[in-house]
Parts: sequence; structure tokens; C-alpha cells
Amino acid sequence: MLINSRVARCLLLAATLAVIAAVPLAAQDAVRWSDSEALANATQRAEPTYPPLARQAKVVGVVKLDVVIDEEGAVEKATAVSGNPLLVNSAISAVKQWKFKPANISGKPVKVTTTLGFTFKL
Repeated sequence: MLINSRVARCLLLAATLAVIAAVPLAAQDAVRWSDSEALANATQRAEPTYPPLARQAKVVGVVKLDVVIDEEGAVEKATAVSGNPLLVNSAISAVKQWKFKPANISGKPVKVTTTLGFTFKL
């Protein structure tokens, strides 16, 4: 049985509108800060400690972390993007202690995503 093309188009339109309505607008859910914006909005910072094994092995370098900041300005999640595995956990532990000025859009608090780098040098 063939469905009338007009009915088919109406069903397709209704399904499309339902999907669009179910997906929130990304701009309302979070904003993206550059590393300089994140540093300017940091109200509390903690420096990473040099892991003893990394120090002994003379490991140096930069650890880059993708960071999600919640609506209150606390670090919700930190994930390593790059860096020596011996240094990553120290950088994550440090950034989880950071606090930021809360971000908002039109007066409504929103989450923030950013990427921060932590330099380890001896």
C-alpha cells in the first residue's frame, strides 16, 4: 500500500520538528573560553606537584587538558588531550582544585569548556 505523498511529507516534517525540538541549542548550554579567558576568570589556582618518578626520569613537557567548568565555577571534568602519562594525573589533580568566576548567558549560569596547558620543567 502506497502512502499519499502529501501525508508522507507531513509525517517527515513532523518527525523533523520533533527532533529539532528535542535537541537543545549548544550556545545556551555552554560557552567556550580560550586559555587566556579561562586564566583571566580563574579565582583560585593550584600548581601541580612534580611526580617523583617523573622527576627521577627527568621528564619535562606540557600537559594539555580539556576542562569543563560547571555553572558555579568549579571544575566538573578534566581530560588529558596530550602530555607525558607520568605528568597527566598531577595536572588533573591540580586543575580540579581551581575555581572560576561563573559564566552566564543573558543572566543564566552556563557551563564552560576550555583547554589549559600545564608546563612541567626541572
